[in-house]
Amino acid sequence: QGDWTISGDGSLDDLIDKIRIRNYGAVGLQGIISYDAMYQAKCEPAIILSFDDNHTSVYDIAWPILRQRNMVATAYVISDTVGNANCLTWAECVTLQNNGWINGKNSKTHTNLTTQSESEIETELTDCKDAMVANGITGNGPYHVAYPGGGWDADTLAAMADTNMLTGRTVDQARNPALPFERPYEIPRLFDLDDGTSLAQAKTYIDEICDDQYVACIYGHVLAESAGATAWATSDFIELCNYIAQKRLVTLTIEEAYQLQSGSIMVRKAR
Repeated sequence: QGDWTISGDGSLDDLIDKIRIRNYGAVGLQGIISYDAMYQAKCEPAIILSFDDNHTSVYDIAWPILRQRNMVATAYVISDTVGNANCLTWAECVTLQNNGWINGKNSKTHTNLTTQSESEIETELTDCKDAMVANGITGNGPYHVAYPGGGWDADTLAAMADTNMLTGRTVDQARNPALPFERPYEIPRLFDLDDGTSLAQAKTYIDEICDDQYVACIYGHVLAESAGATAWATSDFIELCNYIAQKRLVTLTIEEAYQLQSGSIMVRKAR
């Protein structure tokens, strides 16, 4: 506070909603100012859409629907089940990657991390990452985690840091007011695509995202003919995507959201 002066009416004790900075550089010198640590609690509204557990409907249903609307998502995979019946193959994961998606990871075996020691969690994360890299998943994808079953604890956070993971998505329900994430290993979700969320409720959430200008994570597992415990009806998903496109919302992968922590990216609006 002592480094700032007041110009005109106002007080440094009041909420600041506008700020102007003027830099007077010395002759012959280049002035450089960093604004990395300055951000406000509102931003362009955006959705981080993801699918967990590498079900085939991600490739067969979700990807064509999203691609048609200029939207992308994050697929969190379980490396031990990739290639199993009703699961994505590594080739399909690479195709998604080559079309703007990011492949993050749940873990190697999908074991709830709260049942494991810190060293066991590190092995789960590292072995999954190694399998992903060996099968063509490039970039930072293998360093983004969605906790299996939503379980995480202090050992999980320590293991995440020790293995250089970048983000961890929980199933805690909350908004992300803005980027950057305040706690990147504890990213909440706003709602699920399952039988606990109706299409009308999902649209209401989208309205709130647009009106209040915040970033939200939403995730699902399976798209099917009708909703279920871990499934959402394909017809509802199509309608929701149309509604997102109508709102011209930005869709981000978890990697794009991470890149916005310290830089800028080219973003796409749903169409």
